[in-house]
Amino acid sequence: MVTRVNEHEIPAFSRLAEELSCLPIFSPPSLNLRLLGLERSEGGQTIGTEELQYRVHHRIAEWLPRDETYVLEPYRRTRDGKARFEDFASGEKIFDCEWPWKAMVINWDQSVALCCGAWSPSEAVGNLSLQSMGAIWNGPCIVKRAGALSGD
Repeated sequence: MVTRVNEHEIPAFSRLAEELSCLPIFSPPSLNLRLLGLERSEGGQTIGTEELQYRVHHRIAEWLPRDETYVLEPYRRTRDGKARFEDFASGEKIFDCEWPWKAMVINWDQSVALCCGAWSPSEAVGNLSLQSMGAIWNGPCIVKRAGALSGD
């Protein structure tokens, strides 16, 4: 996932992948702006609209890559002042994600997730230190999670 913090590493990573005879894959970041509206302030009160707008714009400024190749359209519209702020305040996804059907995320601890935004260990569908990739991909956790994601 390419962010403002790591986009300078793309050339070096591409060279490393070539040395290892691998195909590097770079994807746009998911800033999870929709979740900012669900956060609470320190006092337990819901965050006000002004604070929420500040957080959305701050996250975009801090994490959105400079290279437009890696900027999703909803984030581009928000950055450029062309999106409705309410789209991000609802907690609902404003665009579809193909990750669960095409890719997996391998975390630092070898746990495997279906989403780049899955941070909780409970969202893991397997662990490469315990299972093969084939066993995870064809395993019951994938079937269960994929069914839940598609509404089945």
